[in-house]
This record gives sequence, structure tokens and C-alpha cells, in this order.
Amino acid sequence: MNNVVNGTDRTTAANAGGTWRIFKGKANDGTESTTLYGEDRDADIAVTLLMQGSDLPRIVQWGRPMAHPEYLVNCNDAVRPQRVSGGLDDTDWPSIIPTQAEAWTGSDRLVLRRDGVELFCRFSTTDDPIAINGRRVAITAIDEVQGLALLWECEITQSGLLRQRARPSNGRSTDGSESDGSRAENELGTLSVDKIELAYPVPEEASEILSTTGYHLRERSPQRQPFNIGRVERLSMVGRPDFDASLLMTAGVPGFGFSHGEAYSAHVGWSGNSVLSAERTTYTQGLIGGAEQLVGGEMQLGQGESYTTPWVYGSYGEGLNEVASRFHGFVRSMHPLFAKKPRPVILNTWEAVYFDHSFDTLKALADKARDSGVWNSSITPAASGGRPRMPLANPGLMSQVTSVTRFGSPLWSMKSNANRLTVFASLPGTTRITLRCAGSASTVMYRWPLRLVPSMPIAPTPV
Repeated sequence: MNNVVNGTDRTTAANAGGTWRIFKGKANDGTESTTLYGEDRDADIAVTLLMQGSDLPRIVQWGRPMAHPEYLVNCNDAVRPQRVSGGLDDTDWPSIIPTQAEAWTGSDRLVLRRDGVELFCRFSTTDDPIAINGRRVAITAIDEVQGLALLWECEITQSGLLRQRARPSNGRSTDGSESDGSRAENELGTLSVDKIELAYPVPEEASEILSTTGYHLRERSPQRQPFNIGRVERLSMVGRPDFDASLLMTAGVPGFGFSHGEAYSAHVGWSGNSVLSAERTTYTQGLIGGAEQLVGGEMQLGQGESYTTPWVYGSYGEGLNEVASRFHGFVRSMHPLFAKKPRPVILNTWEAVYFDHSFDTLKALADKARDSGVWNSSITPAASGGRPRMPLANPGLMSQVTSVTRFGSPLWSMKSNANRLTVFASLPGTTRITLRCAGSASTVMYRWPLRLVPSMPIAPTPV
């Protein structure tokens, strides 16, 4: 083993506890290695990246902070897989974007084509590849032969999430400019990005997979299975996460639950078509991750253009509660007003009554909502005078507020006719709203709050 050659602590005031440290050393075979160690002790999370020579980095540790991260400079010798009989010269040891050039034998995770011909890439890091900005580290690499550039970013959030994304460029510079290389600038054709799947490694002990499935009225049903050799993937191909979409792909120790057992989860921060996967080859630890699911020809890059993947998030915890809390903290940090104002409870009557809009039933629901401390109620009236219809997807059929007055009666009352509904809310200082349907009242349904808060628009929202 080699001693630490150089240890640099990169900390900024904006980090608020997040730190990246760089250690340089040599492996026993003489290969130069760079180790990046990122941690946030407040969030009780750490990650280690290993760069061997000019290879793309590998995530070699993800979990709790380490007492002496300076010894991670030796992890190249400690965790690099040994050569096996009957195998390739290099054993599977996936980088952040594994390719056949590094002896990856699992499923394709990078699929690029130029003028219809698939490229077999070998990225090498640039001369000064590491850039640290607060909680985020960026690595730059190029493929001179194929005329490609790659920017990969990894960030530790304040809640303890990891997230990573990649940006390939059609050219040898991540900023769109060209440099002299083995191919002339005018030889670079259109680059088709068909797939870039990012992943996080999990230890061998994480041998059980948890995902969710379901259908309408039974969404997010858990399902477990062993993390065997091979690949498990959950596709979402309806343009958004469907009822059977899995929010997370989780691997953990057998029998992990909400409050016990180490668990590692991956999530794709994308609202369109996507894939979550868990994969293990014969000689590697498991990988969990995902990607935007692109179709052939969807992402075409001209000279100097680039494509940025969605963020792929990773969450680690002792049990699913800690895993979930990191996501909750991150979302709340994106919307700071969530924690600075009251969180109103909304009652939606849709599943309670559907189209049976009986005054007595709605009044009883409103009374119970009031007694339970509900701030807002949402009513979906079938303003048809008897024969309800499903709503039409027509933005022209909008409701109009015909009168808005202050009303402070302690009583609930409700009046309705064929195409009008007047609601009186019970709480002092709330608002009376009279709504009239514009257009065919028999084919439009609307929701609106019984009680408006100052930040809420007066206009109702179509269902």
C-alpha cells in the first residue's frame, strides 16, 4: 500500500457542511490514482469516487462518513476486481458510464450513433478534469477518435441525497467549441443519443430488491424479489409515471423495512418516459439506477450540440424511513415556503360521491371537514341537472366567477340548480363564490375551493 501523496480539503462557505476532498497516490502496479471523497456529516452521508489513470471515475463507496478518508487513496488496490480464469484481461468493474472498452459485459448503458452507425466509445479524462463548486463535483472527458466530449456531475444535497447527471456533446469540447484532433471538424455528422443510463453500486449484502407496481385505485403496491444475477427493469412508457410506475428501485439487506436494515434507492428525476433498473453480473456488485427512455431518432445532436440527462438520485439509509426523509428534505428545500406557512388540509369529495351530488351528503361531508380542521374543500359538481357526463378536454369550456363576497356565517348552506352552484363556507372570513359554466354545462366538471386563501387565484381549476 502507498501513503497519501496529496490530500486537499475543498470546502466553501456555501457548502453548509458539505465537503469534497482530493487524495492522490499510486497503485501497486504504478498506476496514478485520484480519489475524491465527498461527505456531509450533518446529513450523515458520504461518497467516494476513484479515478484510475485517465479512466472515468468509479463510485467505490456510498454510505456513512468515514473516520479516516485519507486511507481511501489505497482503495484502487483494495476494491479492483482480480482477473479470473476464462475471462477477459480486465474483469467487470463498472465506471459511471460503463462501456465495452472497459470490459463491461452487462446491458448497454451508453448507446450513441453517428449517421446511423453505433459508436463504441472510450472516454479519457482531460488534463485537468476535476472542478468543484460547492457541493457539486464535475468531471470532463473526451473521446478523440469518435469526436465526443462528456461532462459528468455528482452532487451531495443538504438532505443527504446523491444525484448525478451526464452531458455528452457532439464535438471534443463540453462547451461546444472544437479542438484539433484525429478527425476534421467537417467530418463530424449528426449524433443520435439513444440511451445514457446512470447507476449507483450497492454492496453484496444488498441482496433483496423492492419496487412498486399497481393499477388505478391500487397504486404503489410493493413487490420484493431476490437481487439475482441478471437485470430487472421497470419501464414507464405512457409519457408520465403511470399507476404501475415504481417511484424507487431499492436494494437492501434481506427483510429490510421502514426502520431497520440498510437500504439503497435510486430515482429518475424525470416526468416523462423512464426506466429504473437493478443489475448484477457474475463478477460485479449490484447496480441500481435509471434513465430517460429515449426512442430512436428522438435526440439528434448537430455539431457542437449537447444533451443533458435528467438527474438520477440515490438515497441511502437505515430503513426506508431514512431513505424517504432525504427525498422529503430535498423537496422542501426546493420550496422553502412549505416550512414557513401553514399546510392546509384539502378535502376532495370526488371518491366520496362521484356524480351523486346530494345536498345532504355534501353538507354532511362539509360538516365533518369543518370539525376535523380541514381548511379547503374541493367539490366536483355534475352541473347537468340529472344526467352527469364525463368532462371534455376543451380549454374553451371554462367557468367564470360571477360574484365574490365576504361571508362570515357560522353555518354551511349550499344551493344548486342545473348549471349553477353557490357555496357558503362556515369559517369566519371565508368567501362566497358563485360559479356559472360557460358552454355546455352537461359536459364539464369543475373543482374550486370552498375557502380561498390570499395566495390562491379566484378562478376555478377545471378537472
